[in-house]
Amino acid sequence: VRLVDASSDTDLWSDTYDRPMGDIFAIQDEIAAGVVEQLKVKLFDSMPKVSKTIPEAFDLYLQAHAILLQDEASYERHIQLLKQALAIDPDYVGALNTLAIAYGMQASYGMVPSDEGYKRARELAYKVLSIDSENSQALTQLADIALRYEGNLSLSARYMQRALDTGVMDLNNLNMAEDIAKSLGRLDDAAWRSSRAIELL
Repeated sequence: VRLVDASSDTDLWSDTYDRPMGDIFAIQDEIAAGVVEQLKVKLFDSMPKVSKTIPEAFDLYLQAHAILLQDEASYERHIQLLKQALAIDPDYVGALNTLAIAYGMQASYGMVPSDEGYKRARELAYKVLSIDSENSQALTQLADIALRYEGNLSLSARYMQRALDTGVMDLNNLNMAEDIAKSLGRLDDAAWRSSRAIELL
């Protein structure tokens, strides 16, 4: 594991983890804790935790992510793998969020009727929030649905603010926040979020 200063491309810290693969989630916790310690900043109220799932479900989730989503057939394969993962672990947040995004994208690209796709996406996002009330990805998905499907800019902005308040700053959040900022006429904010997204690419 390496921690690199992206601005200067210099190594700040590195370590090697040689562990049996029996509990990959425990290893992820250990690595995350090491990174937090090295950063010497308070990123979390408590030590980071990784949501656990059944390895077979995790494998199906990874297979779904490996699919290049280009056409209806690839979306269907992607969705079927996620459904298989959820059949094994119905509360697997990663698979629930990814499936919600897939349904939303199907709706936005006209692969399924908008009502059908966005309804499925919304239901899955709500389920995630029933498990983790501050899940940034689910909140961002609801912001997307409120903006693109419901045409409710105010509701979309509220969901997006909740997502940003979690402290998560990934491409998904930044892109959605940029779209909302543009819709609100906040072009400086939109430009800043766009530049941050480019930095993460």
